[in-house]
Amino acid sequence: MRASRAPDGAMIARRWRIIDAGPRPVRVRPFSPEDIPVTAKVTVSFGNDREFEYHVERNLTREAASRWLDEQFVELGAEPLRLSGKILLADKILAVAAAAGPSRVGYEEPWSVTFATAAASALERDVVRVDVDKATVGY
Repeated sequence: MRASRAPDGAMIARRWRIIDAGPRPVRVRPFSPEDIPVTAKVTVSFGNDREFEYHVERNLTREAASRWLDEQFVELGAEPLRLSGKILLADKILAVAAAAGPSRVGYEEPWSVTFATAAASALERDVVRVDVDKATVGY
């Protein structure tokens, strides 16, 4: 399986499927890009057994995901983690999760799914772990 970009910028995996499996030789053709979206597992942990896991499609472009995280960073009043004021992408994801808190990340369905999608799409990773308590983002 290999990944490539769909026309809308989403990452997709290419696989093959069987077209005719009768007594004749099997013919195959590739799936179209829209057939198999790339999925991601995003885990957000706040310590003390407060961990939330999401399985989402990486259907945002990196730029769109970063833009959404920028908007949330400002809207939630998140603080930069570095004294220099420079905000790295992983720092932005961590700051947005911390500012939103476990009530919004864990229980506010549309926002939390969009956050998980944006985090996976911005980092372009299939597995992302955001640990707010330990101030780490792993992927």
